[in-house]
Amino acid sequence: EQTPSSSASAPVVVAAAAGRTTTARSEPPVATKLVDAAATNTTNPALQASSVVARGQQQQQQEKIELERRMLHTTNALKQLLSRQKKEMDRLIADTVAKHRRELEAFCVQRGFGESVASRTKQQQQ
Repeated sequence: EQTPSSSASAPVVVAAAAGRTTTARSEPPVATKLVDAAATNTTNPALQASSVVARGQQQQQQEKIELERRMLHTTNALKQLLSRQKKEMDRLIADTVAKHRRELEAFCVQRGFGESVASRTKQQQQ
């Protein structure tokens, strides 16, 4: 499809009244300008529908990106929470194990099992 602007850009040689030639820029006829303006002002229903669909798809894509961003933020927050809870549980387990070893050592010494059991308990600790 050829547009009026592509043929209008070619210079034309026009004869001047004095008989000499000059080059001048060719302007499209006024009727062509009006037709072009009318074509751009009227909207094609299929084009309108396509534009609406494209905007809807763009909106959905933006919503999807926002949802993924929030999910990532939530996932990172949960990972941090689980990491803190794991550290707390590890500390509680270590404290409980140490407490039970001390109690076992005290029990062994009290019952007379001697230092052998207590020393084995200490060796296991290390």
